[in-house]
Amino acid sequence: MKALVIGDVMLDEYWLGDTNRISPEAPVPIIKITDENFKLGGAGNVAANLAYLGIDVTLVGLIGIDKEAEHLKKIIEKQNIKMAVISFENLKIELMEPLNDKSPITRFLEK
Repeated sequence: MKALVIGDVMLDEYWLGDTNRISPEAPVPIIKITDENFKLGGAGNVAANLAYLGIDVTLVGLIGIDKEAEHLKKIIEKQNIKMAVISFENLKIELMEPLNDKSPITRFLEK
């Protein structure tokens, strides 16, 4: 079986950390980052799930020209997904989510 997935290809970046105090400037936790984890997001997540099920997947989408795009390409290749991505300068779609004890604290969407 084959599948073609077309859409926004995102890099989901999870920061894992510990919180032991609240910031004096604002009522928000101060997180000490202990690890980070990267996964395919958006259409990339759909493609990864299909590939996991043994489906021959081709992913079509737009990515930037930066270190995050290179990281995306490595993850896509590692998961045996064929790519037909178009690269554009100044295009970045990255979700950054700090986690405290594996629970989301806030979300950042970098553009």
